[in-house]
Amino acid sequence: MKLKPKFDRVIIRRESLQEKATKIIIPEDADKRERPARGVVVALGPTVGYLDDETKKIIRDLEVGTRVIFGRHAGTELDMDGEKFWIVTDRDILCEIE
Repeated sequence: MKLKPKFDRVIIRRESLQEKATKIIIPEDADKRERPARGVVVALGPTVGYLDDETKKIIRDLEVGTRVIFGRHAGTELDMDGEKFWIVTDRDILCEIE
């Protein structure tokens, strides 16, 4: 099944801590502090970005495949084909990971 977001929505595939190449794996539930989640952008809605005042065009500042950090409680969680996805607005994305 293919997901196509509407308006300013972004679909993010959530990364788990096991995907990182570290020697110590700490489950996400072990730390009681609220930390943002991270993932990879898999789809963008047609109005994601910001409106340029001069040209009146939408400037996209995200691309599919970009690794991002977003609010842990932002958006809607979706479990599809054994993978976890989040549907968030572009404003829920806190930053990109380079």
